[in-house]
Amino acid sequence: MSKNVGITTAILISVIAYLVNLLLSNWDISLGSSTLALILGSIIAYYIPNTEEGGKWMISMIMPIAIILLGFGLNLTTFFAPEIGLTGFFTVFSTALTSFIICYFIGKYVNLDIETTIALGTGGAICGNSAVVAVSPGLRLKEERVAVVLAVINLLGLITFLIVPLLSSILGLSEEQAGIWAGSVIHAVPQAVAAGETIGGEAMVIATAVKLSRVSLLVFIVPICALIGNKI
Repeated sequence: MSKNVGITTAILISVIAYLVNLLLSNWDISLGSSTLALILGSIIAYYIPNTEEGGKWMISMIMPIAIILLGFGLNLTTFFAPEIGLTGFFTVFSTALTSFIICYFIGKYVNLDIETTIALGTGGAICGNSAVVAVSPGLRLKEERVAVVLAVINLLGLITFLIVPLLSSILGLSEEQAGIWAGSVIHAVPQAVAAGETIGGEAMVIATAVKLSRVSLLVFIVPICALIGNKI
């Protein structure tokens, strides 16, 4: 019975988060369905008992399917999109590498285990929630750790979504520069697109291309994380 409660609750949260995000998009506000789902889930799980068993079932049964579907959507040709150019191409890899390096040293400084550190680095470097979900099975992260990592990634993603357009204006960046910046640091695709649109039409196109190229890095990151998980 408790499993059914958890499964039903998770499905309802997903639907509500999607609809709310769809509604907010009409006012050019994009927090991302996953961010809203995480917030709603945290609140509802606190007030509704017996949801843990169903949540674990969703993670063990639905998450692998979601990862496979995510893989179907990856497109390596985005690395060579004309909107990105050499500057954007270099930025994608350099920011991803920088994110991993920073996470590694911060994790080492605060005595964080290597699996969680890698998951945080992947979420920040690649594509937020999707990246964390994709690498967590290979890293053998427990559900509690996955939840914490997702919370941190969503918080950081929301902050970057809000400040990148503002700082781009303050710093006087061109639309090309701002678009590359937005696409290379904002976690969720809808948020990167929305931030780029706020800056300008050209920035939106560039931010979208750069962001999608980051997502494609999962093709390389997921098997690497699986190898690391097997050796830990």
